[in-house]
Amino acid sequence: TMSISLQKAKVLFAYNAQAANQISLHAGQVINITSHGGPGGWSSGEEIGTGKIGYFPSDYVELISTPVPPPVAVRPQTVPRKPKIFAKALFEFPGTGPNEMKLKLGEVVEITERGPAGGWSKGLTGAFPTDYVEFIVGEA
Repeated sequence: TMSISLQKAKVLFAYNAQAANQISLHAGQVINITSHGGPGGWSSGEEIGTGKIGYFPSDYVELISTPVPPPVAVRPQTVPRKPKIFAKALFEFPGTGPNEMKLKLGEVVEITERGPAGGWSKGLTGAFPTDYVEFIVGEA
């Protein structure tokens, strides 16, 4: 499959084809390059308009650098921040076990991981029974 955006070259010097697999070039002509700087200093290209493809001396042409369009300014995606979840303690919880968090009645704590009912939730300093708190979304 051919690439859609072909490299183009401007012909610097006229060249008369010496063989059937070569193309003649005219100074000032623009051609599509199919391969540049091959073995022995030969390139291949296509005449625009005729579609004829052939070889010619690489140093008879100058590659045209196609201006790269400026990148489209992409606004950084603002990732919607997950609202912080807080919980208000409905019951005291001693939090004496390893990785457990103490809860005082009425205390509001930030939740880092909400667990299922009957399970455990995590706060900034440890875990506690999910059923011991009432969840609040947003700022405390």
